[in-house]
Formats: sequence, C-alpha cells, structure tokens
Amino acid sequence: MANADDAGLRSNLWSQAANLTDILLDALKMYLDSCEDNPSVFAQARQEIQSERGSILELFLKGREFDRAALLAEKYVDFGALLTVCDETMNEDKLSVYIDKLGDSGFTEFACKWYCLCVHDSRAC
Repeated sequence: MANADDAGLRSNLWSQAANLTDILLDALKMYLDSCEDNPSVFAQARQEIQSERGSILELFLKGREFDRAALLAEKYVDFGALLTVCDETMNEDKLSVYIDKLGDSGFTEFACKWYCLCVHDSRAC
C-alpha cells in the first residue's frame, strides 16, 4: 500500500485493512474465549493468536499507520504494538496513559522488560 500514488486511495486502503483486521481479530478473540474451559487448548490457542495478532499489527507499524495500529492494539490488548507505537512516535504522554490504563493487566512489567530488551540488544523494537 505504500506504493499507492494517491494519498486518498492509500488512506482508504489502510482504513479498509483496519476494518478487516478488526473483524479478524474479533473472530480470533471469540474463538479464544470459547476455549477457556479447556486449559491445554486455551494455552496453545492463546499463544498462536498472540503471534498472529502481532504479525498482523506489524503490517500497520511497518506502514507507519500508528493511529490505526494503536486503536487495534488497545482493543485487542497487544502490549508490544502499543509500546512500538509509543517508541516510534516518541509519545511519552500516550505511554503514561497506557501505564495508568493497563497497569493492572501487567503492562508496566511488560514495558520494563521490553525496554530493557531494546536497550540490551541495542536495536529498534
């Protein structure tokens, strides 16, 4: 989509991609919720869905569609994507909002580990 010459067309394509992604991630979430009664199936499904979700959101991040990535990451609770958005946009205010909003869900601990890993590896995360 980055090669689309018309900015309006490119925006429209990203918007449609976000809508389709929302439908897909919602279906995956419903499937995961349906597996809660079977711990072994749930654990494997959760791991696979988290991986798929991360790969899908990575497409928005690579396309520099940070607002769309953030909306989807917030809705489907993808800490890695949220941190990448904050890091890439250098938005410390948004990071503070996420810490306040998601702190009880393990976001703060995840963020600390994520940033330590980035500093330790000296690479962009």
